[in-house]
Amino acid sequence: MDYSGKENRQEAGRLKVAFFAGFVFCLCFAGAILRSGDGNAFTQIDGKLNPNVATVGELAELPSIGSAKAQAIADYRQGGKGFENSGDLEKVKGIGKKTADKIKEWIKFE
Repeated sequence: MDYSGKENRQEAGRLKVAFFAGFVFCLCFAGAILRSGDGNAFTQIDGKLNPNVATVGELAELPSIGSAKAQAIADYRQGGKGFENSGDLEKVKGIGKKTADKIKEWIKFE
């Protein structure tokens, strides 16, 4: 008997299952990535962060901004106040002119 045809079909079946499982796996990760965040904090083109919509975690990654200052920015923003320029960040407790100047190149206001 010739089993090569049966073995080939079994191998093709295994490859189809592996491909489908990988495809579903990728979709799960893509969905999680797309659902995380609001999509407005960073722009894909310039990579700058909008402090008006950024998460505390995103803000904390800015130079000279740790978790405490990031939380202070978020708290200030939740008080109904937004930021129109880097100078507005100086209104947040713990952020002075030097810090605002350091992060100026990493932020945008829209």
